[in-house]
Amino acid sequence: MKRRGKIIESVTVRDVQLAIWYYKSSQNLLHNSKSKKLLTPQRLLDYLKFKGMKLSEFGDELTDVEREDNLADDLKDFLA
Repeated sequence: MKRRGKIIESVTVRDVQLAIWYYKSSQNLLHNSKSKKLLTPQRLLDYLKFKGMKLSEFGDELTDVEREDNLADDLKDFLA
């Protein structure tokens, strides 16, 4: 599959499942804030690019109770 001149590897069902999990978990971090409405899949990708963060690192932060509050604040600041 080609997209914008770059070759994309085949996507598995697991890849799609993880992408949805990252997105929904990010929304849950922002539970009652106005930022939750601003978070789209594209904005989440923009955030990861801005931070220079890999998906595995982002997943680690999402699942670490001690770091998730900082991640939520950082996401809110980015979306503001």
